[in-house]
Amino acid sequence: MPLRFEIPMGLRARLMIGLRPIVILTTLCGGTLLVLAPATAQEAGGKAPTKVLYIFNGAVGSTPNTISEVYPGKFIGNTTTVFSNQGSTIFSVTAAGDASIVYQFPALFSVGTVLPTLNGQLFGEGFPNGPQNFFSLTRQGTDVRIHQLPINMATYDSYPYFVLSPSGEFYTVLFVSTTQQEIARVAFDGTITVLHTFAANEGTPDLYAGIAMGPEGDFYGFNDTSTNQYLYKLSHTGTFTRVLTLPTGNGNAGLVAAPDGTVYGELGNGGPNQTGSIYRFSPATGQYTTLATFPTTGMKYPATLLLADDGNLYGSTSSLTSYLFRLNLATNQLEDLTGPLYSEACPCPMVQGSNGKLYGISPAGGGGGGGVFFNVDAGLPPPQPVIQLFSPLEAGPGTRVELWGSNLLGATSVTFDGIAGTNVLATTSQSVFVNVPEGATSGPITIATPNGSFTTQQDFTVE
Repeated sequence: MPLRFEIPMGLRARLMIGLRPIVILTTLCGGTLLVLAPATAQEAGGKAPTKVLYIFNGAVGSTPNTISEVYPGKFIGNTTTVFSNQGSTIFSVTAAGDASIVYQFPALFSVGTVLPTLNGQLFGEGFPNGPQNFFSLTRQGTDVRIHQLPINMATYDSYPYFVLSPSGEFYTVLFVSTTQQEIARVAFDGTITVLHTFAANEGTPDLYAGIAMGPEGDFYGFNDTSTNQYLYKLSHTGTFTRVLTLPTGNGNAGLVAAPDGTVYGELGNGGPNQTGSIYRFSPATGQYTTLATFPTTGMKYPATLLLADDGNLYGSTSSLTSYLFRLNLATNQLEDLTGPLYSEACPCPMVQGSNGKLYGISPAGGGGGGGVFFNVDAGLPPPQPVIQLFSPLEAGPGTRVELWGSNLLGATSVTFDGIAGTNVLATTSQSVFVNVPEGATSGPITIATPNGSFTTQQDFTVE
């Protein structure tokens, strides 16, 4: 069941208000469009400083939809709006607000999402006036390749969720028809492997929740049926299981899996006020706990969810006016992080940058309603690197080894039992590749980044 919004999602009149001086730019359709002035170091009322870094005015496209950090302080995303003579764009924007076009798609080609890949390139989904496609290209905007989906498959342009796995492949939900959906694995060359086809009694995947990957390679998602809503698990061996029945009619807004296997989610209209709730689910024990509920006025209807490096949850609301929030998982205290943000619903995707700040995009807002790129200084320190696994577990000198984890951008060195590896390449915030050096001995692997270092508990075996 879709979330309830106080205004239609398609309405492009999102206004950013904030808690600092307001600059009136223009009037559109009788409404005043407002933009935040640059934030000061100290916000009134103890709110986290929020700063607009870039306003999308058409120069690099309009209506941004996804954002990922690809190098420390450099982000890549896509716009979705298409005009009569041009298509969507892949854009690059820095933490200083410098933006440029990476690639301009042909006329009427609308992009739903783009993400960095393990091979150092980009992969996404989009469609021209007709069939939908996957596409790939380099981060410099070259070697663009279109991989058309089979005629009986489709993705949803407004909410295309891809999850990158350590294998380098993506996982997503495909729509064969209005009554048939599938969970699929998609390779970089566009090859599709169907992992599960939803039976009629298994309902419809929720487009707002997406899918989340747990530490063991299992996937979790949210489905609606005519009688209930539930979380499902698709194991790494391909077994599909309903793991949790949820209250009917409350919608799902966001889903994340923590490194310890705990799953966190939002019910967009849940709780006693029917204005939203956040829950925790333990797959190991089956325990479901409501952690927080949203108030009847102001900050309500959660829309996105992010688990930051401090161990707390952050997200945005789709209320009118919208807010950013923080849920302290140690105390279960729900906090208004920024104060009023936009006067229209803002399901703002956010990531934690390598400097600790939260970076996000609003599909609308700004002087012309084309969207903004912003950051929030929530007082988080730069995130520390973590290696969750490496592959292969044993190999000889010269072998390319993949390290998979989090906060790995900017890796400066990787050592094998103290011996420096060669050709270190951080392709995403989750992945680093390195060659086993000559003279390496069996022992732990240590990675160093500008933010700190991490040493594995498991030894790598040198053959």
